[in-house]
Amino acid sequence: MVGSAIVRNLQAKGYGDIVVRTHQELDLLDQTAVHAFLQKEQPDYLFLAAGKVGGIQANNTYRADFIYQNLMIEANIVHAAHQAGMQRLLFLGSSCIYPRDCLQPIKEEYLLTGPLEATNEPYAIAKIAGVKLCESYNRQYGRQYVSAMPTNLYGPNDNYDLANSHALPALLRKAHEAKLRGDKKLEVWGSGKPMREFLHVDDMADASVFLMEREDIKDGLYNVGTGTDVTIRELAETIMAVVGFKGELAFDASKPDGTPRKLLDVSRLNAIGWHSKIGLRQGLEKTYRDYCTGAATIDRNNLNAWSAADPRQLFPPVVKMIPVNEPLLNGNERKYLAECIDSGWISSEGPFVRRLEQGMAAVAGQKHGIAVTNGSVALDVAVAALGIGAGDEVILPTFTIISCAAAIVRAGATPVVMDSDPRTWNMDPLQLEAKITPRTKAIMVVHIYGLPVDMDPVREIAKRHRLKIIEDSAEQIGQVYFSKNADARPVGSFGDIATFSFYPNKHVTTGEGGMVLTSDDELAEKSRSLRNLCFGKKQRFVHEDLGWNFRMSNLQAAVGVAQMERLPETLQKKREIGKWYEELFKDLPHLQRLPLRTDYAENIHWVYGIVLSDEVPFDADEAIRRLGAKGIGTRPFFWPMHEQPVFHKMGLFRDVSCPVAERIARRGFYIPSGVALTRDQAGEVAEAVRQLLRES
Repeated sequence: MVGSAIVRNLQAKGYGDIVVRTHQELDLLDQTAVHAFLQKEQPDYLFLAAGKVGGIQANNTYRADFIYQNLMIEANIVHAAHQAGMQRLLFLGSSCIYPRDCLQPIKEEYLLTGPLEATNEPYAIAKIAGVKLCESYNRQYGRQYVSAMPTNLYGPNDNYDLANSHALPALLRKAHEAKLRGDKKLEVWGSGKPMREFLHVDDMADASVFLMEREDIKDGLYNVGTGTDVTIRELAETIMAVVGFKGELAFDASKPDGTPRKLLDVSRLNAIGWHSKIGLRQGLEKTYRDYCTGAATIDRNNLNAWSAADPRQLFPPVVKMIPVNEPLLNGNERKYLAECIDSGWISSEGPFVRRLEQGMAAVAGQKHGIAVTNGSVALDVAVAALGIGAGDEVILPTFTIISCAAAIVRAGATPVVMDSDPRTWNMDPLQLEAKITPRTKAIMVVHIYGLPVDMDPVREIAKRHRLKIIEDSAEQIGQVYFSKNADARPVGSFGDIATFSFYPNKHVTTGEGGMVLTSDDELAEKSRSLRNLCFGKKQRFVHEDLGWNFRMSNLQAAVGVAQMERLPETLQKKREIGKWYEELFKDLPHLQRLPLRTDYAENIHWVYGIVLSDEVPFDADEAIRRLGAKGIGTRPFFWPMHEQPVFHKMGLFRDVSCPVAERIARRGFYIPSGVALTRDQAGEVAEAVRQLLRES
């Protein structure tokens, strides 16, 4: 279960050359075979997720098997990894290594401070040995073998065999079968009072890859969990609700409860930047869908017990999601890509790159367009082209994507954040002047979601203080700003240098891609050089400066040119979607939305965001979980820059408070609003949101 989840996570992060072996292909109890395998493959990272696992009954019955097999697997792999010269290894253990009655929540330092739970003592001893094995090889040989101790795991590819599975999958299967048989009661082992923490295996995989990628982590033990627990009774009740079983719970007190409570303290892992993302209800719903579609490991021998039931009930359909965004590629994209392939022009030298640059320059009202690989690096180029560096300050909104602040920090400058306008969610120009110091060199304007920043006061302040404007217009391709003198100008035309993004959820997409725009000839020349490794003018491979390879390919640009041809149609559809939702939500007082228009712009609804009022008794994370269970795709809002752990570690933003941004980040999210959305889908989304509010 864990191994397959780690593979999925690695694949999603773009890793290739992933080496896996089944038990049939490699017996980990065979020391010679393990040694030969690692000597041959020589992997950079080794995830030791294998082991013999099971629930209370299995642990108590097969005690010798559990201690022998787990000890042998750990010893064989860790020693063979060392002999193969491997520096990075992650050992996955279990929270049962901690004493039965230790303080809660359980900290890593509580290891070996008291007696273990008797029912799984052999297994726990084996896992403790694995932790100490890694620790010892680190100390003696200088390896970086890290141990991760997950709480109770569940999810795809779990074991549902009632004889040896864990509590959660066993309860899920029993509830499903009880529903099909029409039972009146669901029997649960023990009193139902013990408290347990449960972590979805996809979260565990994400934490594992996170720990492996952190090269600065040399050693140590890390708890992995959610930081919250429930009673077994509460777990059973939630499973009943997810499965749809309408009967009663019956607890068999003659069966052992196990450890009274087991909640991991995950503050050590949280402190270095990792947090769980999948709530219990959301994870159970996902797991049950997986179970019902047959992807789970089900004991098929018991299917004859369901022979009287409707076979269609055994595997109900998976909930179909309405995606938060779905791009439309129904114009000339295929035709232009074929032209690239037929002509052989697939690199950055192809003609579509220039066509896209010229088209975007016209849309943004700038003289020059410089195509790059994505919107984030466009910001890097813009900051570098302006010569911003050590000792400089750049003012920007705290409510934005991290690419904005990261570009400033990477240049050696200091980001200075400001709070949001509660009506538009953009940076509040009224706060701008108070942030200016003698070190301020530029203002980074970021147009958020659907409405632009009010640019008249920003331009006036920048002009008076002789500051440069970097205009991040990634989210508002095609937006128009109406100044107080009735002058209509496109967004992207106000900056000394501006940037756009062509990510798939943008109004124009190239899959991945971005653009730097300026009317300044020197800035344009500098930007082109920076995106192209700063090759020498006279001698190509003689460099006066350092740049990057941020060149966009002709293939990407071909898609972008086709998308540009339909930009007016896209903007019209986006505004139409905004009007649909505004009509559907007009009688809901507990949802804040952006206005359809201000006195300087009409909303183009890059995304359709909503913020829950304080009267709603849950936050955005919970709303996202509940809507996901109803088949509605969502995305959280940006998290403020002044609350980012990575910047705190740099000593930035200490004692900074931006209450508006903090609130909308915690209570805001956006709902499906891509150009492929239909009116019927918008109606389904709105009804799901209404149900969500009724449930509160």
